[in-house]
Amino acid sequence: MTKQANPDDEIDALKANILFKIDLLKRRGALCGELNTQFANIGFDNSNTFKSLSSKIKNLESGDVKKQLKQAHQVVGKQLNDHIQFNNKRAYFYSLSQKNLDQLFKLLQQPNDFFVLGDNKAVFNYEDLNHDLTETSLVVEDSDFKVVYLKSARNRRDNIRIQDEIPKIDPVDNEEIIDLIKVVQYSMNAYDFIAFDFKNEHLIIGADLNGIFPRQESEKAIDKIQIAIRKLGKLPDLQKNNLRNCVENLEKEDGGDVLDHAFITADGGYNHAGKSLTSGQDVRKDNFHSDGIKGKEADYYGIVKAYSLQDEEKVIIKIKMTFRDYKKVNVPIRFAVLDGIKTFDGLKFSIRKVIQHNHN
Repeated sequence: MTKQANPDDEIDALKANILFKIDLLKRRGALCGELNTQFANIGFDNSNTFKSLSSKIKNLESGDVKKQLKQAHQVVGKQLNDHIQFNNKRAYFYSLSQKNLDQLFKLLQQPNDFFVLGDNKAVFNYEDLNHDLTETSLVVEDSDFKVVYLKSARNRRDNIRIQDEIPKIDPVDNEEIIDLIKVVQYSMNAYDFIAFDFKNEHLIIGADLNGIFPRQESEKAIDKIQIAIRKLGKLPDLQKNNLRNCVENLEKEDGGDVLDHAFITADGGYNHAGKSLTSGQDVRKDNFHSDGIKGKEADYYGIVKAYSLQDEEKVIIKIKMTFRDYKKVNVPIRFAVLDGIKTFDGLKFSIRKVIQHNHN
């Protein structure tokens, strides 16, 4: 006699999977409001924390529980998938021939000595890695632009307030402890990518979560991928492009909105690093900027520029250096930070916008 499946087992499994993915979104620094909006659309009350959203899933017992959980599973799955593919990427650019691009793309999807082939190139595997190697993962492509995602373990740090521990600390004369913070480090999955722009003959290596992983962790991962790619393709060299020219060219481009920029006049008399006074407004249209730059030549060393695409997608490209680095001789800008991306087309647009404007 065949044993019938227990409906409660399926519900418990759905809940566990949803809670797992909500926790991953939280650890990746996703905004709760974005997920809350989607949850509200399928019948959940508004929440302003991930903890509250998780509680609603755990305690869901009335109505068509299975149907609502399946909807929540679909919503949180898409949110997590999109966040991993597009959110807060640091992109490095390399000029490479179509022949080498094509060869590398094919080699990455075959057994090799430098990357572990993931179980599935159609979906992400969210389980924590138990090794220090780099796995290939999701592959997304169209006719002339292809992306291979990578999965590896990376350390990140968090500051956790532990004010409850204050009473346990021995008092010191004339001193009152008003706050206590514990700095913790732990490993979590990073999903970097390698993009192949066949039209513009460029390879792009993207580091995951620029704002969350420590800079040295991301740079170490990028160097590791770059070395592996060079050896895999038997390339004599693979040099990161210098994006310095891109800054001024993006500034002078009519389209898009400059949200933030930094420049110095040729005579050194006017150094300005300014953000728009109105959220989303083009800073080039501010009177302060117009008056300060009038009749002067400027050297731009930093820019944050936004472009509005379809379906309310607003991508943001950030290419900048510090004023300290600017004052040094011939310091390059090696990467661009890409934000606000929600679609494959948005990622492709952002990358090609950088390539388009990185010329003399």
